[in-house]
Amino acid sequence: MEKFEYEYNEAPNSGGGKRIVLIIVAILLVASAFFIGAMSRDYFDILPDKEERIELEAESTDPVEDNETIKLTPTPEVVETPTPKPTDAPTQKPQIALQYTDIPTIVETVSKGVVSITGYYSSTSKNIEDWEPMSYGTGVIISEDGYIVTNNHVIDEAVNLTVTLFDGEKVEAKVIGKDKYVDLAVVKIEKVGLYNIPFGDSSKSKPGEQVIAIGSPLGDELTGTVTSGIISAVDRQLIIDGIPFTLLQTDAAINPGNSGGPLMNMKGELIGINTLKSIFAGYDKFGMAIAAEGISYAIPSNSVSESINDILEYGGIVRPFIGVFGSDVNNLETPDSNLPDGFLIAETVEESPAQLGGILAGDVIIKIEGEVITGFTDLYTIINSYEIGDTVIFTVYRPDSTEEIDLEITLGSNQDFNK
Repeated sequence: MEKFEYEYNEAPNSGGGKRIVLIIVAILLVASAFFIGAMSRDYFDILPDKEERIELEAESTDPVEDNETIKLTPTPEVVETPTPKPTDAPTQKPQIALQYTDIPTIVETVSKGVVSITGYYSSTSKNIEDWEPMSYGTGVIISEDGYIVTNNHVIDEAVNLTVTLFDGEKVEAKVIGKDKYVDLAVVKIEKVGLYNIPFGDSSKSKPGEQVIAIGSPLGDELTGTVTSGIISAVDRQLIIDGIPFTLLQTDAAINPGNSGGPLMNMKGELIGINTLKSIFAGYDKFGMAIAAEGISYAIPSNSVSESINDILEYGGIVRPFIGVFGSDVNNLETPDSNLPDGFLIAETVEESPAQLGGILAGDVIIKIEGEVITGFTDLYTIINSYEIGDTVIFTVYRPDSTEEIDLEITLGSNQDFNK
């Protein structure tokens, strides 16, 4: 696996940048830095976010208390607090895909379905012009009555949102649902008769295929910027902050502000949502940083389509759930040579499947159904290969016991713990 530093493609804050690290596991681990809005270090959906009790930021430099031997990494809330499910489902106006044609013709047609999104800090003014912007991004209209998909990191911390349409009109937007663990969100504006870009089948994308990106790099002053390139690779497997992703790789120029924008084929179909880029490829023999060029990534449209359905219905993605907080043994602040590799449990959620199944604080999960667990990435991947309701054998190492212990855990739904 290549080693790169990745940068989410949203414009920097006007009020102080927020940097969060995404790590791709390669031959060496390379420290990576990102612009504001990058995905949280919180782990996806093993259990709900409990930041009110464990206030740890990604790559925190806060000192560890004298009596603290474990750096807790809270597994995340599985679903953000959702906006109530809309009473009316999105109304999609079927759009006929173009025949393979030239870029200007495609852009002229589909640009009407691309918007610029601006997030704002809290403001007491009702006048949009008085609001202070904090982030910029791009969105794709997915229904004629105003539903728009974008990246979660574009809108995640904004108090107010506006959408700038193709003709320059600014409209307030509200969040319908979001899931930061797939980095997708759906927002809505009160408009009808909008053009929605048709979805293509991303599984049919091939390396070398020409693609087009439209977005608002560096902010809404450059709304509607068009770039083109090719599909560099499909099904690119990346580990981002401990979470496995399968993405499309492209060399189309993507910059901060392009996040949430469309990657399209030469029929004007959406085949991906642009989400991040590589900016760093390592160091030369003199210790100088080597910049990476032309390496960007998009969430495949098939994954986007599946995620949208859950986001619209539940406010986030439905996943299997066990309910634990913990940390990889090899990431402990104070290494413990007596512990085997695995995921060390610091706390279990009350009445969660883990607690009911007998997992205790201090246990180290070392296997699931016989498959070795070396840390969170394995834990996340294997749990999500099962269905909600499945009963799975977890093997744990318990420090006060000389034997490995097998426990039966019946996987729950994250929705049951999102009350």
